[in-house]
Amino acid sequence: MALTREEGIALARAHAAAERNGDLAATLATLEADPLYELFPIGRTFRGMAATRVYYDHFFTTFRPIGRGSELHSEWVSDRGVAQEYTLRI
Repeated sequence: MALTREEGIALARAHAAAERNGDLAATLATLEADPLYELFPIGRTFRGMAATRVYYDHFFTTFRPIGRGSELHSEWVSDRGVAQEYTLRI
C-alpha cells in the first residue's frame, strides 16, 4: 500500500517517537513486513522482521539506556520515503 507524502512523514515521526519512548511494539508496528536497514557510515545492512526485532531488542536494552538525548537536524522527503538525520548524545 502506497502512502501519501503526508502519511509517510507522519509514520516516520511516529517511528521516531516510539524509539524515543522505548516502545518496542509501537516501533515495530511502524515498519513494513520485510524491513531493510542500511546503517551508514558503518556499511551494515539487515533485512526482515526477525533481524529487526533483534536489532531493536539490543537498541532498547543496551544502547538506549546510555542515551542522554537527541536532536533532529534534517528531514528529507521523497516519493520513496523519509530520511531523518539526528545527533545522539550518550
